[in-house]
Amino acid sequence: MLTFTPMKNLLLLLSVLLFSSTLQAKLEQVSRVELYRQIFDKDSTSQCKGHLPCKMLRRHLIRDNTKCQMNPLDVEVVDQHINSSVNDPTKTKSSMRFLGIYPGAYAYHSFNNQAGEVVIKARIHIKNSAQFTSDEIKNFRSKLHSAAKLWDQNNPYQFKAVFDFDLADLKREAAVSVRLLRGKTRGPYFSKWSTAWSVNTLAHEFGHVMGLDDEYANSPFGGSTAKCDKASLMCSSSQGKPRPYHYYLIFRRPICR
Repeated sequence: MLTFTPMKNLLLLLSVLLFSSTLQAKLEQVSRVELYRQIFDKDSTSQCKGHLPCKMLRRHLIRDNTKCQMNPLDVEVVDQHINSSVNDPTKTKSSMRFLGIYPGAYAYHSFNNQAGEVVIKARIHIKNSAQFTSDEIKNFRSKLHSAAKLWDQNNPYQFKAVFDFDLADLKREAAVSVRLLRGKTRGPYFSKWSTAWSVNTLAHEFGHVMGLDDEYANSPFGGSTAKCDKASLMCSSSQGKPRPYHYYLIFRRPICR
């Protein structure tokens, strides 16, 4: 029969309370209006729709098939919630209504590395990689790594985040399997990529791989950036940067799993 000393009983109680508290934090959801209030200081849906970044956050949440509206305060300490390592990462996989229509897949892994940093690992698979020289693939991968650094540099949270973008040898190890071209292409992100794309464009496309939609007034035949925030990477892939709410959208999912 197991017996516990008063000190062991106290430690056991603290462990149970800590586990319950962590579980509650993982499950805590808030309304969209509460998100608008906390993130953008907007008190209603109508106020949110009149503010471009808030409007885009709302659209992302509506189009994402992972119905997760985690409290932003919990996302601020996502590094304490993931509790996984490179050997056993948390996998996030679902789809979002790309362009508001097509169920575009996204997938990435998250874990804490030995330095205590939150790592977001995303991969794409190149169907026709044999058609490219080793130097071409090497240069393309180098641009992917630079695109990941763009995400590193704009992280708004207090914890250190490291984005890891690369190619996967096997289709099953990637979010999407695409054809690679040397010339121009508009994609979509789950179909065709180009070695000619800039680092910024690749950072934008990996935004899709991590479950973010385009923010411009879009259609399957292209779109205008007249009605979105051109400072946002998901609006303008040529000059924009990741916005704080993009990180909220990506980091919330491992907590909501």
